[in-house]
Amino acid sequence: MRLNLLSNYIGSIWAVLLQLAFVPLYIRFLGIEQYGLVGFYLTLQATLQILDFGVSPTISREMARYSVQPARADEARDLVRTLEVVYFALGLVIGLGVVIAAPLIATHWIKADVLATSTVQNAVILMGALFALQWPMSFFTGGLMGLQRQVLANGLKITMQTVGGVGAILALWLVSPTIIVFLVWQMVASALGVILTMIVLWKNLPTQGRAARFNFSLLSNVWRFATGVTSIGLMGLVLSQMDKLILSAIVDLKVFGYYVLAGVVASGLAAISGPVINTFFPRFSALIAEGSVETLRQLYYHSFQFLAVILWPAMAFLSLFSFEILWVWTRNAEIAHNVAPIVTILAIGTALNGMTAPPYALHLAYGRTRPIFFILGIAAIIMLPVMIFMTIYYGVIGTAICWVVFNGCYLLVLLQITHRGLLPSAQWRWYLGNLGRPLAGAMVILGLARLLLPAGESLFALLSMLVAIGICALVAAFSVLPQARSWSAQVIWNGIARQK
Repeated sequence: MRLNLLSNYIGSIWAVLLQLAFVPLYIRFLGIEQYGLVGFYLTLQATLQILDFGVSPTISREMARYSVQPARADEARDLVRTLEVVYFALGLVIGLGVVIAAPLIATHWIKADVLATSTVQNAVILMGALFALQWPMSFFTGGLMGLQRQVLANGLKITMQTVGGVGAILALWLVSPTIIVFLVWQMVASALGVILTMIVLWKNLPTQGRAARFNFSLLSNVWRFATGVTSIGLMGLVLSQMDKLILSAIVDLKVFGYYVLAGVVASGLAAISGPVINTFFPRFSALIAEGSVETLRQLYYHSFQFLAVILWPAMAFLSLFSFEILWVWTRNAEIAHNVAPIVTILAIGTALNGMTAPPYALHLAYGRTRPIFFILGIAAIIMLPVMIFMTIYYGVIGTAICWVVFNGCYLLVLLQITHRGLLPSAQWRWYLGNLGRPLAGAMVILGLARLLLPAGESLFALLSMLVAIGICALVAAFSVLPQARSWSAQVIWNGIARQK
């Protein structure tokens, strides 16, 4: 568990570092309008992920269950073969659909001021081809995660993300600084990544001697869970992507580019919660298959506490120092000025969303998808007209505020359902303590730093101060929890004992 969690965090941190390194270069080469097309692709990618139909979470859950049932090795391989065929077919259909819709998207959806319509249309066509090539990656990665080969999965992820990012920069520099060149290179990198990950998954699957075969009957064992995950994904998609879809149709491409950039910065917080789901969801599933209920309960508590200690200080730090972070990152005062207020608000909403990771993973591990679907469905009905209104009258700030309100309500309701349905002995006082104490401890440090931070410092001095402030806030959040203090004292005492 510790090694898997560490590898998942290394993978997520590496992805964030690549964004920090490459996004300013993408903007420099492409300009903010062409970068807006990159943002549109990322939004479209997240939107179309609903057509996964729950296959990726399903393969992860089933592989985790099979990993503690070695007698069913051949059935595990048959399931991978069956879902693999389905997934490749889905990718081809989705990619072709985007290609066919490219003229309509270029002329009636995307609002470009400088770029020619033909350029936008060609870019969308390439996006469709990229979808078809990139689509199976999440399936094969999910299989490796479920098999507890998470170190290997993250090694592949880091390698392919680095190839994709470095290669894109070289292509923009040496070939042509256009969105077309960027997308063509991403197609090459995605094809290589899918082939490599597929080979690695099959080599790590358990076997009892016979070749894997397509078995349609196995779908009947997983369709209910996959359908539930798809329903959740549909509702989550509407709520998580409606801000970008609404903005892309209302504001010009430059303002949309600012919002996308703010979303990239705030999504760094998702790199904190994402590894928790990737690590604990397969383990939750395996413990449920084994019937280890008490171990499951303790592991859930630890996952919630661990996430709060890291996520809350990071959120507060990003919200209070958004302008300084953006200026150090982009070296562009105009971009920092326009993006910082959006980052401050989005960071709060993203952190609230991140805290739903442990209860969400627990519900999926039990196969309980209906409660989450109803929560998100009701929220979608309410939030869609509210977000349209807020966007029209208050612009990107109004859109970001809706994101905060939704995630705050979602977290409270999901915890309540988890307490009553899956962990009836859980106490609200425990959760409130683990949420409030780390935030309070971090805010003492961050509030003082915000008041005392000098102006006009050099880039290196400002960066050094930001790093020091962030570390101090994390230490403060960690130290306010009794369990953390007890653990620290034990480590120190054991170290002294070994020295003697």
